[in-house]
Amino acid sequence: MNYIGSKRKLAPLIYNYINEIVPSGIFCDLFAGTGAVSEKFASNYDLIVNDWELYGYYINLQKFGSYVPDKYLNQKLEYLNSLTPEAGFIAANYSTYESERMYFTEENAAIIDTMRFEIEEIAEGQSERRYLIALLLEASDKVANVASVYGAYLKNFKDSAKKRLVIKDLPKYCSTATVYNEDANCLDVSGDVVYLDPPYNTRHYGANYHMLNTIVRYNYFEPKGKTGLPEYKKSPYCSKVKITAAFEDLIKNL
Repeated sequence: MNYIGSKRKLAPLIYNYINEIVPSGIFCDLFAGTGAVSEKFASNYDLIVNDWELYGYYINLQKFGSYVPDKYLNQKLEYLNSLTPEAGFIAANYSTYESERMYFTEENAAIIDTMRFEIEEIAEGQSERRYLIALLLEASDKVANVASVYGAYLKNFKDSAKKRLVIKDLPKYCSTATVYNEDANCLDVSGDVVYLDPPYNTRHYGANYHMLNTIVRYNYFEPKGKTGLPEYKKSPYCSKVKITAAFEDLIKNL
């Protein structure tokens, strides 16, 4: 997934540096985002992975959580890919089907609507439901008509956005991590290494990735403004007024 602030390219360097100092133990990734750094530590460390954005929680559950899909997963993915698209909330509000927004083509927006609805019908339990939704998030991001973030859409459809959305399985890096969806400053965990990568500018992830949270929640609301924003959580780490106190509190309580 394209993700601002991702340390995927830096992750090998980060791993090598930390591994020299603490070669094993519990690795706590408290602002994990989509888990790019935790991926590198999954093989040799016990993971605690946290992000307070809901889409991050689902993606990290898919990568590191205890749920391992059964032998019927591929059949369910084939079934989802075979469905006839029917327009719903995403198509109506985030494609040109009933709006001016161009986050997705009308076809892909309707595919997201159809798959998201059908996941609720075919998932056997909460864990499988979350796993399938995480796969849908990744598939949706690949055909999104944006420049890495959802704060705005492009005025013309780029080539990748014109491709038909296809949901597929993705790598699972471990199934032993403890995954949270909490405020890092309030999280009560213990470990050997704490990796901190909080937001570092005024752009809130809840706004920049609102589309992903909307697909997860799939709740009906009145999208606001040209970009169709929902209500979203605002991090103190994105505030010049609040960031110092937030950092002091976080470091003091490590």
